[in-house]
Amino acid sequence: MPQQLYTRAPRRPQEDMQHYAPLLSSQIPGGGAPKPRVSDAVQRHITETQQIAQLRNTITAAFAAAIDQHAQGYTNPQETRIAEELQQRVIHALTSPSSTNSPPSSHWSSDASHSNPKSPESRRRSWADVARDPQISNRGSSRPLNPAKIRPSQPAKLKEDVRIFIAISNPEIRLQQLSPFAVRQAICKSIAGTTLRDIPTASPINTGWAITAANQDIRGRLVTQENQELLVRALGGDAVRTPERWINYAVQGVPSSFRTLYGTELLTTTQLVEEKVCSQTGKQPVSCRTSRHGANHNGLTTWIISYKEPVRSFRLFGTSQFSKEIHKHPTIQRHNPGCQGYCNAARCTQIARCVHCVDRTDRHQGQYGDNCPHKALCANCHGPHPASHTNCPAAPRRVNGHVVKPTKTELKAIRRAGKIAQQHLYRTVEVALGQATLQPEALPVEATETVPPHSPTQRQDEDRRAPPSSTTASYASSATTGREKRPSVNSL
Repeated sequence: MPQQLYTRAPRRPQEDMQHYAPLLSSQIPGGGAPKPRVSDAVQRHITETQQIAQLRNTITAAFAAAIDQHAQGYTNPQETRIAEELQQRVIHALTSPSSTNSPPSSHWSSDASHSNPKSPESRRRSWADVARDPQISNRGSSRPLNPAKIRPSQPAKLKEDVRIFIAISNPEIRLQQLSPFAVRQAICKSIAGTTLRDIPTASPINTGWAITAANQDIRGRLVTQENQELLVRALGGDAVRTPERWINYAVQGVPSSFRTLYGTELLTTTQLVEEKVCSQTGKQPVSCRTSRHGANHNGLTTWIISYKEPVRSFRLFGTSQFSKEIHKHPTIQRHNPGCQGYCNAARCTQIARCVHCVDRTDRHQGQYGDNCPHKALCANCHGPHPASHTNCPAAPRRVNGHVVKPTKTELKAIRRAGKIAQQHLYRTVEVALGQATLQPEALPVEATETVPPHSPTQRQDEDRRAPPSSTTASYASSATTGREKRPSVNSL
């Protein structure tokens, strides 16, 4: 057996050499199949490429001419500006290198060789080579081998504020609740050349009306000196303003006055505060004013300093605290007088209701409000109390500086529980009042009854149980329950 093993071993390389030996016909010059010519293949490829490029250029030129002809039909300045922007985008798209003109990648050729079973490379690959291919081994993985680069997100463009504020101080005009469409019509009639398209929206605000222009050009035309007077006259306002972003700083602990070198008291005025702030920040403030709370018991005041851009922290007169930027939080306010809900009072269109019984004020019987004689009912949680009560479960809450309102499902559950509490309370009150009216007054009753006759045996038992001190019969009655007690006989 060992000899046979040694004799078989040298035969394998001979069989491999015979298997991979080239044919003799390929070594003979001019023998076998004719070889392809390189020049013919290249010339054929160049001809096809030129034909495709010529066809592409013809279609591109016709497409560009059609766009130019179509863009000439717009005469309005706004339409012309939009058409020019689109033309620039088309020029960039047509002149930029296209991905279809790029040559095929090597990845496609490698995939084609893998998929072609007749290629020699695919025939000579072993299963180990196939398993080592990263593209095949990672085909089922959740993360690709070469993840695409994540493009940095572009910052969002700031939206242009094209609003115009019209301040109205007359309370009669502000309480009329004019229609926004009527306001737009009044402005269009007052200013010549202005249409409803130029003023898309008009909304009421706390100080008057906010008019939104279609673009900056129309806004610039409306805020001219002549048109401002027409706007004020059309809406009965006082002034026309444009929105500005102010950054407010609070400076606490500013003394209301300080003593000079000559022993006199010098009041802290707005001019002194402006000079001091400008000397520290190097910028002129937009506004300097005291807070609405005034001075405290120590004579210290909080000043509000406003700028149009951020500034570094500062102090006043070297005695106050450092300035702090004011961040306003949304307020939670109930619409009263109004719908009694937690809504935007300036845009609310609901019917006004009583704060005590939630009935409509236009059909309310008797006085409404705090003097309402009807049953109390909350407009928000439907509980047995007025809408002005504190800790209403249906009221919004402030969480981390944000106002959070109860969801629709939560509000339904709150109102269901409030309705049950309201019915239970008034049912209990009605039952108690009914019992009080039906129950007669209980008066004490004096006992005038005589002692019934007893047998000798009963008399001896009663004498044995009764105390011997009393010699007369006593009778008692209860005034609270109306039931007479049984008379007891002490002795006979």
